[in-house]
Amino acid sequence: MTITVYTKDRCVQCDATKRWLAQNNINYTELHAPDWTRELKKLGHQSAPVITITTPTGIIEDHWSGHRPDRLKTLKKGVHA
Repeated sequence: MTITVYTKDRCVQCDATKRWLAQNNINYTELHAPDWTRELKKLGHQSAPVITITTPTGIIEDHWSGHRPDRLKTLKKGVHA
């Protein structure tokens, strides 16, 4: 699974999400706006951060926006809903 965090500059929720992932030793890739904005709006997201969980074949298995400790904990457990 690949975890990608789509962020914007000066984003408190983005910083909190990246800090949580780092503290829990979870590897992720960070991509900055504006590169991702149009693609993720198609998924219904309008605010950062956006977190996507992608399978090895490139299929987005799960995604959400905002700093969501409840959802982040699923990454630690290896569970995705």
